[in-house]
Amino acid sequence: MKRGFASGTMALAHLRRHDNEQARLAAQWAATLIAQSQPTAVHIIDGYAGVAEEYLSLWEAGDPAAARPALQACAALRQYARAIPIARPHAWLCEGLAAQLAGHHRRALAAWDKSLAAAERLAMPCERGRAHYQAGRHLPAAHPSRLAHLTRAGEIFADIGALHELAQVQAAMSPQQGIEPNWPAP
Repeated sequence: MKRGFASGTMALAHLRRHDNEQARLAAQWAATLIAQSQPTAVHIIDGYAGVAEEYLSLWEAGDPAAARPALQACAALRQYARAIPIARPHAWLCEGLAAQLAGHHRRALAAWDKSLAAAERLAMPCERGRAHYQAGRHLPAAHPSRLAHLTRAGEIFADIGALHELAQVQAAMSPQQGIEPNWPAP
């Protein structure tokens, strides 16, 4: 069983390397095992999260076939988060992205607010930054909260040394608006 959840983690690693084919294969393997199991341990959170993130990324990249497995993976992550509270920020984060991709923008923002609140309650700075990042990058460029969310995400990621996430925030900040990040280098 541990091998299956490691496949979810491997899906995330392949996703960060932009190897979508290997990420998809790892996510499919892990999703099969997750569907056959009950959430019982904290250490398998990355397995659940990896599967959801992989399918959500494929869906966001324009693969309509990834929508159904993404929703199934989000449901599994949501069930896992009911049993394992530390997974709640991540589950709400994925719920928000699924809602955004389905065209439910208000529902997405509400989910990211819940992710942020849960991450604050559980003292999880990386998840706080991720909630700010998702909310910020999906708001319209002229929305007054966009810059505030992205700036806060960048500050959090710089503070904890999350370089991959910091690079995502920097890419989301619009160069045509003359936005210069104002956070310390990690």
